[in-house]
Amino acid sequence: MLDIVANKPVQIPDNLLTEFFEGDVRAWGLVVPRFGGATRTFSLQMCGAWMSSQFVLKERFEFSDGQVDNRMWEFAFESANNFTGDCDELSRWKSGYASGSTISMEYLFELKVGTQIIPVWFDDRMYRIDDKTLANRAVMHRFGIRLGEVNAVFQKMP
Repeated sequence: MLDIVANKPVQIPDNLLTEFFEGDVRAWGLVVPRFGGATRTFSLQMCGAWMSSQFVLKERFEFSDGQVDNRMWEFAFESANNFTGDCDELSRWKSGYASGSTISMEYLFELKVGTQIIPVWFDDRMYRIDDKTLANRAVMHRFGIRLGEVNAVFQKMP
């Protein structure tokens, strides 16, 4: 279990990012290369909570090939809907927006591919299906060329 102590600041309003990802969330997904073919599947455990004025989201990816990645995102809010994100693998944050039933993020990420680290742009979109389900599609680009996409379904745990 990925434990974090919740301490939500009073002045930050709820939005889909903080509401859905606060607490335990599980996800299952696949990485689809640009021209199709072999896909890579994964499961994901997440736990989000407020730490001071930032929303912290811990992630644990377990890939079908045995690779395990742990990550901790820290999100800061410029307004009710606009936010920035940071994690160790992030090279550059472009934008973050949560409104209604959608979340949109764009960022340059240091993606681990085998033994190499490759900077890849992510256009990451999430859509609420219902109170307990979120669909995700993240398109990956490098030098303006679409490399593939990550598709996942997130489920909020009780």
